[in-house]
Amino acid sequence: MRSRCEELLPPRVFEADPARVPLARALGEIARAFHALITSEEAIALHRTLAARAMTDTGLAQRFYEAGPRRVIEALQRFLDRACEAGVLAIEDTRRAAAHFFCLLKGEHHLRLIVGCAAPLSAAEREAHLASVVELFLRAYAVPGGAGRGPR
Repeated sequence: MRSRCEELLPPRVFEADPARVPLARALGEIARAFHALITSEEAIALHRTLAARAMTDTGLAQRFYEAGPRRVIEALQRFLDRACEAGVLAIEDTRRAAAHFFCLLKGEHHLRLIVGCAAPLSAAEREAHLASVVELFLRAYAVPGGAGRGPR
């Protein structure tokens, strides 16, 4: 699980220097990679399997969480910590903000994919969704006048 997560959401996407790279661009890259990962057929099938087995095998769910979601949240948390240190973001709880960012990216459409009542988003719909999440996140946390916003 971990190697597949790292393949689709490589650690390098979290390594941008927030003092030099516009946050909208860096967060947009993270958003695209994360969204591609969670909406892949493989991830949707795994999510369904974990949900079905949760009543009898909680160990599998814990191993999944440690290999995927926890690792990704912590990687974004470290990126957000660096952005706060650079003075471009102001966030009291970067771990919570990282989790919120990923939950916003999932959105309603991810739930609909999981339960089987939606088709994948078109490229235009996907980009509009990702851009709106990045913009919302930056409106919440970007330091006014900072380098947080800019071309994606």
